[in-house]
Amino acid sequence: MIPPQLTIFAAKYGLKILAALSVIFLLYYTYHTIDKGGFDRATALYEARDAKDAIKAAGILAAAEKSVADKAKENDNILIGVLTHNDQQIKNLISERDAAITRSVFVTTKANADRRDSVPGKAGVLKSYDSGGQRTCEGELAEDNKRQLVEAQFRIKRLADLHLSCVEQIERTHTLK
Repeated sequence: MIPPQLTIFAAKYGLKILAALSVIFLLYYTYHTIDKGGFDRATALYEARDAKDAIKAAGILAAAEKSVADKAKENDNILIGVLTHNDQQIKNLISERDAAITRSVFVTTKANADRRDSVPGKAGVLKSYDSGGQRTCEGELAEDNKRQLVEAQFRIKRLADLHLSCVEQIERTHTLK
């Protein structure tokens, strides 16, 4: 048999306990069915948005990588062009220098047949023409050729230094393919 205190307690608080249990069950049901579906829908929505953002980010990253690669290739082409231009200028200056040297005159003359000197030297001292019948006299055609030769040599040295500094810069910053 049920004790009388329990029946009084059940009669007095039973309805309140039943109402509290109903509210707890209702909240549990709401959370696990209704709210859980809303959470899943929101999660799916955010995951779809994140997937779209990841695709956009991948496209932006690929475009940036392509831009960097194009710029690096352009820089390599510019450096190769500079080196080629410098090489061509050095070759032109060398040929200019060689042409200036070629324009210098080297005159070969025959010595006097009797080997007489109008200004006699000291006794026992041989003249440059005493050993044979020919001698060489060297003389420049013009002072302009000498100036061009010196200028060409200076420009060759300057361009060679520039060429080497470009090569050093490429070695520091790039690996040409």
